Amino acid sequence: MLVLLGVVLEAVALFAHARSLTRKSSEGAASHYLQTTKYGYAYWLQNALLVLTFSISAAAVMSAGVDLVVLGLLFSLLLVSNIIGRALFY
Repeated sequence: MLVLLGVVLEAVALFAHARSLTRKSSEGAASHYLQTTKYGYAYWLQNALLVLTFSISAAAVMSAGVDLVVLGLLFSLLLVSNIIGRALFY
């Protein structure tokens, strides 16, 4: 349940940040434009991994048991998503 909550909070924050940057005319907005166009595949891959992580964690919450394999998969997906996010930031 905590993983699900964390993924939801991260997704809401990324959505709000992207929405804020598209409405402004600043250096951050220019950077966001480059992320969604020139580096668009990495940007959308990061978002897709968050959606996948959300789906798997929601299914795990609804099912009776969560085993170590599911937790390892969730950890791996979140790790890759965050590495992509850091790479896009720098």
